[in-house]
Amino acid sequence: MTEDRSEDPTTEHQSEAAADLQILFGKAFACQQAGDYAEAARLYRLVLARMPDNVNLLCNLGILYRDMKKPAMAMTPLQRACAIDPEKARAFRKSSEPSEKDVCTMCGDFCAV
Repeated sequence: MTEDRSEDPTTEHQSEAAADLQILFGKAFACQQAGDYAEAARLYRLVLARMPDNVNLLCNLGILYRDMKKPAMAMTPLQRACAIDPEKARAFRKSSEPSEKDVCTMCGDFCAV
C-alpha cells in the first residue's frame, strides 16, 4: 500500500490565509509609516479580527492610536498585549518611545500625564 502524498487542501488553504494576513499586516505597517493612519487602522483591525492574540499587531495598533493622538484608544490593544506577553510588550514599547525624553509615551506630547 502506498502512502498518499497529496497535499491536504485544508492545510493549503490555511497557509494561504496566513500569508494573506501577513500581507495585510505589512500593508498596514507601511501605511502607518507613510502617515496614512486611517488606512493603517482599518487594515490592522482586519488582521486583528483573525489574529486577536498577536502581540506585535496589538502593539502596532496601540502605537498607531498614540500617533493619531488617541491615547484612550491606544490603551486597549496595549493592555491586551501586556496581558498576553508582558516581556515582549515592554520591549516593543521601549523600542518605540518618542525621541523627546520629556514627552508622554502614550500621546507623544508634552501633556500633564
